[in-house]
Order: sequence, then C-alpha cells, then structure tokens
Amino acid sequence: AQTLDERAKIAVAAAQKAGIIAKDADGNFKPNEDISWGEAIDMIVKEQQWPLVNVTTPHTKLDEQEQRTLLTAIEHQLLTVSVDDFAKMKDEPVVLGEVMLLMIEMMKGGTDK
Repeated sequence: AQTLDERAKIAVAAAQKAGIIAKDADGNFKPNEDISWGEAIDMIVKEQQWPLVNVTTPHTKLDEQEQRTLLTAIEHQLLTVSVDDFAKMKDEPVVLGEVMLLMIEMMKGGTDK
C-alpha cells in the first residue's frame, strides 16, 4: 500500500499535468500556502472532470464561471452551502495541502463523488 506522502506526490503530479494546479515561480509546489475557497472548489471540480452546470439566475457577487463551478460542486454534493453563503466565503483562505488531501480521497473513492 502506498503511504500518504506517496499518494500526495502522485496527486500533485497528476493535478499539475492536468493544469489544475501550477508550480510557483521557483518551480516548487507549496502545500502549506493559502488559496481561496473559490480556487479550491474550482480545483476539485476540474479534477473530478464534472461538466459545469448552466446558470439560470446570475448572482451579483459571483461571475458566471464561479457560479457554474459552485453549482456543479453543490450538484455533486461536494458543498452544502447556499450560493449566498459561498459568495461571502469564497475569498477566505484554505491550505492548499488540505485541498489536495481531499482530492486524493476523492480519487481513491474515499468520499462521495
């Protein structure tokens, strides 16, 4: 069985290859850096290759891409917050490494997709 570090390295490499995450200017991946919740949800939706749902009612605090990504995450039960609540928290920080661990769990079927 692979260790968590080995799975993390595989997940990071796959996410970089797929264009889901990028290395920094120094060519490094820094899992302890903060990203926003909006960026985190975008990464997970891309990694899962979920087709984005259509927006029927535009939201004033989210652009169309953000809203499509959010609604897709809600549809797949990744999120259980309302669009209004997410609009308030989308710029709040989350640790990139934590998002990657969630993606690893989802890739191996550890959480509902």
